[in-house]
Amino acid sequence: MSDTVKTLAELKAAASAASDARNRLTYLFDEGKFTELDPFAMSGSELSGVVTAFGYVNQNPVYAFSQDISVKKGAMTEAHAKKISKVYSLAAKTGVPVVGIYDSYGADVSNSFGALTAYGYLLSKVSNLSGVVPQIAVVAGTCAGCAAMLAESADLTIVTKSGELYVAANADIKDLADNAAKSGTACAVCEDDKAACELAKELITKLPQNNLSPVPMYEFEEPAFAGADNAENAVKSIFDADSATELYADFGKASIQLAPLRRSTALFGTASFQLAPDNYALVVVAHSSDGNPTMTDPKKIQFKNAQGFTDTFLYYDHVTIGDERVNLWVTPKRIVALCR
Repeated sequence: MSDTVKTLAELKAAASAASDARNRLTYLFDEGKFTELDPFAMSGSELSGVVTAFGYVNQNPVYAFSQDISVKKGAMTEAHAKKISKVYSLAAKTGVPVVGIYDSYGADVSNSFGALTAYGYLLSKVSNLSGVVPQIAVVAGTCAGCAAMLAESADLTIVTKSGELYVAANADIKDLADNAAKSGTACAVCEDDKAACELAKELITKLPQNNLSPVPMYEFEEPAFAGADNAENAVKSIFDADSATELYADFGKASIQLAPLRRSTALFGTASFQLAPDNYALVVVAHSSDGNPTMTDPKKIQFKNAQGFTDTFLYYDHVTIGDERVNLWVTPKRIVALCR
């Protein structure tokens, strides 16, 4: 798309030209249809670099904006910011969710003061709308600096595999999307733009329209499990069948497998953890009672001896986990408690 528009005919052609920004909105809205807001808004002799619109997502009204990197690299200008600001103002008035699709190399350096002022104004808008309507950010390209702060101010942030989400560049991070998932700044990493918008649609459908509307109600099937022996089955035993959407799957990723706590078993007193490489604090607390020791309700602790004594064992240390398997044998220290 040509950055500079000289005639009305060129303006109309440029405003309706195909682009990734428009394609992403077609992925988001039902049947790919939406009503564009202020399509001819200009920044000097150029288009604003962002497409703003409203339409329906699974029959629910939604406002959205999609940054257009084909116009001045999607730079944040005053006109750019005003269009996004209007989306938030309309969402606040009507109680409708907002989806922001980010793809921009940052502020307009030809007017850096104006661009930074615009970022501050938008951060205020996003903050004021927090808790009023759902806000979902989709990082489909570069989203850096103040733009990353905007995206992270949303309730949920989705990143595509080619997306780049960071406040300051770090040459040591090779896969920015994967890092965003592992650090918890992104709730999910999707294969491409379409998959990211599909996930945004799914989340919007499951969230209330605003802080005054009821939770959406649907026909449902009974949970798939009646009980649970691990975290996955616990989810399946609570939620309607096939209705759960996992978020932050790569953040704080760990799995724990406890061995049977019977003295006759070979693995008595052992536990297996699958942890991402990092530094951890290891705390082990063990009880020697035959009752039901618990950390939440002392009344449930029962011991066979009449005095009410229990042997409790404690171990604490820091552990560094790398890429290789680590076997640790620990010896907790014995402490004695009197329960009455």
